[in-house]
Amino acid sequence: MLTVRRRTRRLVPFTAAGALALAAVLVPASAQAVEPTHTIAQVQGTGAATTLAGTVVTVEGVVTADHRVGGYKGIYVQTAGSGGTEDATPGASDGIFVYLGNTTTTAAIGDLVRVTGTAREQYGLTEINASGSAASVEVVTTAVGVPATTPLPDSVVGAAREQYEGMLVAPTGSYLVASTHEDIYGTVWLAAGDALPVKSTELARPGAEADSIAAANADRSILLDDARTSRLTGATQPYLTAGDPVRIGDGVDFGDLTYVLHYDYEKWRLQPITPIDTTTPADAKASFTELNPRLTAPDAVGGDVVVATFNVLNYFTTFSADDPDARGARDAAQFAIQKGKIVAAINALGADVVALQEIENSVHFNESVPDAADGAPDVALADLVAGLNAAAGSEVWAYVPTPAALIGPTAPATDVIMNAIIYRTAAVTPLGDSVADVDESVWDIAREPIAQTFTPADGQPFTVVANHFKSKSAPTVPAGEPAPVEPPDGQGFFNAERVEQAQALAGFVT
Repeated sequence: MLTVRRRTRRLVPFTAAGALALAAVLVPASAQAVEPTHTIAQVQGTGAATTLAGTVVTVEGVVTADHRVGGYKGIYVQTAGSGGTEDATPGASDGIFVYLGNTTTTAAIGDLVRVTGTAREQYGLTEINASGSAASVEVVTTAVGVPATTPLPDSVVGAAREQYEGMLVAPTGSYLVASTHEDIYGTVWLAAGDALPVKSTELARPGAEADSIAAANADRSILLDDARTSRLTGATQPYLTAGDPVRIGDGVDFGDLTYVLHYDYEKWRLQPITPIDTTTPADAKASFTELNPRLTAPDAVGGDVVVATFNVLNYFTTFSADDPDARGARDAAQFAIQKGKIVAAINALGADVVALQEIENSVHFNESVPDAADGAPDVALADLVAGLNAAAGSEVWAYVPTPAALIGPTAPATDVIMNAIIYRTAAVTPLGDSVADVDESVWDIAREPIAQTFTPADGQPFTVVANHFKSKSAPTVPAGEPAPVEPPDGQGFFNAERVEQAQALAGFVT
């Protein structure tokens, strides 16, 4: 429920009694509002969660951010006069998110309001639920101005940020781009400090030391967000553009921008004051400083043949709209976009031999290359090579056929994706047939490695092995069953299996 108090005037005879009556009805709106029951700091408390969960509270604060559109459906309010470098409530935040749902309000950023709702924790965020019938947002005074911004040094990490949850903050110090893997949600993962985090088990064996490194990495992490919850595409991501690539290790320039410090799904986030998108002016969102420029070419290492590896990320000519086992593009339109990017990237590698991962396994789909006399599979592989040759303007590429051990009635059950090898015919010539390791005591949950020996135009024969170990992602469980718990060694799921696969691969190549 939304209640907005307005000044009212009533015409009465101007007598002494009338003057008293007139004075009574000209009380400012702020005096008519529901009296606060708590301060925002009291609702927030000094711990990770509010101690008032389930309690109906009334707080007073200034609207600092408006996220009513974009999916969050709410506003932020912060105690008037709080913020800045002086903290009147040490350990407790003076800002809080107010979930409105479908409730409407005339309140705008800079207005002083009184909010009545139920205190709660939502995905780890302390908030007030003002969406119920007994809830309200009352405008007390318009345009009082937002509180001072609180500096958020790069040294304030992890749980130390809790004291600023929901408040206006300005990041200070160094923040580096740590990952862009969640760009479909409009986020860029940052690391506080002047050095990139390193995977804990790359620096220490699993154990207490590695656990400490992992915890420190997690504490430094903070997401630069867009104040929206919707999935995006490469064309609608507000921070990452094709013409100005952002690389891991680049710095972040926040300029004079102010954010609200948000927390959900175990991640701290810097949310803009209002949602942003690709139409947002450049000076109204963070930018990036190139600290890790892309090399124009790899360092010279000598040799006559260039060998590369390339994950084609589910290159399927069988579309997922037609077959539930297919993992790639949904239809021809999506596939055309995927194929164009992959073809351009492989041709630009300058490689003579390329080991591929995640290309469609035509054996699984009982497909064969059109007009192939031997009924050979490799439909998707042949399609990729045809695309590479078309883009190159001549027949410069060929592929290594799937090994015989993976075809036919005696072949093991294989995954819907496989490993593959392609090569430039002018640079190398296959020597003998391709082979595969089909020990299914090892490869039953991974993709069988395949190998091909080549003779270069000038040099000694060499062998290339394409392999793809079991991933670290969680195993699939039936609906309704509890999610698997990741092993505590920091190595992800299936580490023992990957070790076994590495040992088998070493034996395969000797």
